[in-house]
Amino acid sequence: MFAAIELDSELRRRLIRLQTDIGVHEGGLRWLTPEQMHLTVKFLGEVPDDLIPAVCEALDGVAADCEPFAFQVRGVGCFPPRGSVRIVWAGLEEPTGRLRRLQAACEQVFAGLGFKQEHRSYTPHLTLARVRNASLSSSLRAGAERNGAFAAGRQEADEIVLFESVLRREAAQYRVVARCPFGGQSGDGGGSGLQGRLFFNR
Repeated sequence: MFAAIELDSELRRRLIRLQTDIGVHEGGLRWLTPEQMHLTVKFLGEVPDDLIPAVCEALDGVAADCEPFAFQVRGVGCFPPRGSVRIVWAGLEEPTGRLRRLQAACEQVFAGLGFKQEHRSYTPHLTLARVRNASLSSSLRAGAERNGAFAAGRQEADEIVLFESVLRREAAQYRVVARCPFGGQSGDGGGSGLQGRLFFNR
């Protein structure tokens, strides 16, 4: 499972166009589909069934303390910055600091539930591709540099979503477990907190 911000359909469409513009489509490279694109805030890993209610409760509490924010998607790069490329990404800017505070709060609350805490600095980005073929690195870096001026526009964020990753032979599928509105937002039930959640029937 992981907690993430969903992306607007228009933003996803522009990211798919960027994948095409980078222009590398060979074996050992997996471009993400539109359904797989999201802004990861906290990766949890495997979650026991009996712990899921507590995870939802914790994320709901974190969301209630976070105000809505907007972010800009611009720029392209590769991880790591040198050597064999493992990830191709689109850059993300959120100047208010709310996204970083949201991520830090998630780290803290989930550490209290026994999940591994990430001590590396949070670098918000949108993953475009996962790379297993080191021979593609120079082509991917050149494609990223060629599209360095990429800008996909602005998106509002007013909730965080808990996803379950279901592994399939062709690709992973992401299912919504819970939607947690940010403070001041109302859910489908007209309230906040627990009333704002949509649970996936496992």
